[in-house]
Parts: sequence; structure tokens; C-alpha cells
Amino acid sequence: MLDHDGGMIWDAATQALTIQLTSDEAVDQARILIASAETNLRINFARVQYTAKELDDLANKLLGNQVEWAGASGIGGGYDAYSNRVLLQVYPGGKDAATLIRAIENLNDPRVTLERVEPVDNWKPESRDADIAPWTTGAKIHYSGGDPSQYCTLGWAWRLWSNGGIVGSTARHCPNLVYDNNGVYVGTVYSSKKIADSAFMSNSNGYSPSVFVGNQTTTDYRPVVGVITSWVAGFLLP
Repeated sequence: MLDHDGGMIWDAATQALTIQLTSDEAVDQARILIASAETNLRINFARVQYTAKELDDLANKLLGNQVEWAGASGIGGGYDAYSNRVLLQVYPGGKDAATLIRAIENLNDPRVTLERVEPVDNWKPESRDADIAPWTTGAKIHYSGGDPSQYCTLGWAWRLWSNGGIVGSTARHCPNLVYDNNGVYVGTVYSSKKIADSAFMSNSNGYSPSVFVGNQTTTDYRPVVGVITSWVAGFLLP
């Protein structure tokens, strides 16, 4: 059945998990398996065209080698489980936008969807060195009260299944528990797993489903779309 895995989607509003598979036979088999498990989860099933692996591999290939096939860089996006496609995003006002859009259209690949990303009203650049709440993935975070030359990087924002709360994350190898950004409190680590080099942190002001793209002083941050992760632990914000 893994050969037919089309990914899974968690809907926080309805508290339902949708399991996507690429054949009717696989859907029927999954229904039987879930029924025998006697889970309390609300589970839906959907037939999709492409496997998650095929789309994830395609996204990694296209995004990781965009200069070679598109002639420039500046394409965002990734595998989008909701549409069962690879979503390629381009900002039309960008320097190489016309080149990138033409290259994506020339792919003529039914697995790929082009999305023109327009500026958000009242948007303004931020810096990962001086981010503001809600904190964005990739923000530079310092050890509060510690050596100012030592810092870590804020990871993805997560929504917890248990209570719907939004938490931040960072690397477990960073030794401190309390972090700030440019002197402003970011969060406190409350749970970690050394073997996975990951840690969750809390902050009542929350964290943003966006990510900084670029080097240490970048002001380019973009929304996160089409992210898949283990539904056992939680899910990334769309």
C-alpha cells in the first residue's frame, strides 16, 4: 500500500485526518485496516493521481536545480498535499520573474502548478537578526543572558494536536532553554528529543507560518505551503 501513498492532510477545524491513495484498491484496503484499528480519530479517504514520493522527489529536483532548468533562481513552493501537485511560486515583480514563469510554463508538466505570489497588504521586509513577533522560521535567536556571540536558529511553527496551541522549535544541540531576538523574548524550550536534535518552545505571542529565505541578514520571508510531516506528532502550519 506504500506504493500508493498520496500523503495525508490534517484539518484542525474539523479534527479530521484525510488519507490519500492512488488507487481504489488501496483505498478499500486502508478502510479495512483503519476499521480494525478501532481508532477514535475522524478519518476520511481520498483517491488522488500522484504519490507523495513522486511529487516530493519532483519538487526537490525542480527547486534544487532551478538555475539549470529555469535559467535563474527565485522559485519557491514545494509539494502541496492539498492539490496533489508540485506548487511553484514566483513573485511577478521579481527581477527574473518573466524568465522563471516562462520556464515553468514550458515544463508542460501536469504535476506542476504555477502560482504567482502577490505582495500582502501592508507587508514590509523584516530581518532575521531583528525579527518581530510572531516569530518567523529562520530567525536568529540568542541565548538569553548568555554569550551574545552564541546563537541558534528558530525552526518551524507547529500546531499541537492536544490543544491546538502554536509552538516554535529549534535544534536540541543548542544548549540553552530561553531565547531572545535582538533583546526581545522569543520563547522557552519545554520539550526536546536529543536523538532527533529537536526541541519545542512556547511563547504566548505565538509563531508565524512563514520562513526567512537567504543568508544571515536576509529580509526575504515567505509563507509556508504544502508541507507534509508525521501526523502522529503534529503538523506544520500551511
